[in-house]
Amino acid sequence: MAIGVLVTLAFSAPVFAQRRLDLQFGVRAGAALTGFLETDTPTINERVILNRAPVIAGPTFEAVLYNRFLLQLDAMYRPIRVLTQGFNPTGATFETRGASFEFPVIFDYYFSKGKRRPYAGFGMVAARIATGTLESHVPSAGVLETPFEGQFFFKSQLPAYVLNGGMEWNTPWLAIRPELRYTRWNEKRGLEAKPNQVEVSVAFSMRRNQ
Repeated sequence: MAIGVLVTLAFSAPVFAQRRLDLQFGVRAGAALTGFLETDTPTINERVILNRAPVIAGPTFEAVLYNRFLLQLDAMYRPIRVLTQGFNPTGATFETRGASFEFPVIFDYYFSKGKRRPYAGFGMVAARIATGTLESHVPSAGVLETPFEGQFFFKSQLPAYVLNGGMEWNTPWLAIRPELRYTRWNEKRGLEAKPNQVEVSVAFSMRRNQ
């Protein structure tokens, strides 16, 4: 009888473990409902054009705990483009093209169980990195390209705090999570990410057949 109990527990362990923790991986894509960059630096004899950067996309990793809590870790890509046009005698133009990568960590709570269930939570952007090229156009000197990488102008705005809410649809092999996110960045002087940003996105994640 003891052997039978041990065998039963051995075969049941993966089931219990699966109920306690379900690891998922997928992709998240969406669009920004607000602008991306802004500047409060006075412009004299120049015009600054900031891109809206509406597209966001990247891989997402999730851990579902006890079928009640959701931990999300994303690596979101967003394009960068800043154009500064001078109206001085040199006529210099500076164009920044690159990419911003955000790494939000969000802890959510499911309000119900089943194939369709709402969730909401909070978290923070743990890191933000920018990389790209600063291109200088000077009529008298030609074109000069200068690569940049690292935190760029986002460093002093961390950490940023996130609030989110969404709905989850589960199929045997796929979890679909459309959600709305609000991110609050620390304010700074000069060129910066806008302090208040709102995004809509959808995640498609592979899940175990349960």
